[in-house]
Amino acid sequence: MENKKLDNHIIITDEDGVEQRFEILFTYDNEDKNISYVLFYDEAKPEEVMAMRFDEQGNLYEIETDEEWDEVEEVLNTFSSEHECECESSEDGECCHKHEKNHECKHHKK
Repeated sequence: MENKKLDNHIIITDEDGVEQRFEILFTYDNEDKNISYVLFYDEAKPEEVMAMRFDEQGNLYEIETDEEWDEVEEVLNTFSSEHECECESSEDGECCHKHEKNHECKHHKK
């Protein structure tokens, strides 16, 4: 899988050569294991957060173990609780995952 980093976005090219653009939610390092992770989402589906490992060159790798997935989920839950959306939630109660300065929530766009 090939990828490119562009501002706060990554473009991932799958094995069929199809490129998809994703917005980076955040990255974090597990210093004990010397592993870095990136959490990202498709702007059309912000409620579906994905995660992968990455190396110093920016190469992406699938997360393979349940232990890693548990860790990523715990970090995401901590992130989400610390950055709770201050706007009203969407009709389905999901947050927009867009927690940046000068945040314009997608829930209010019509």
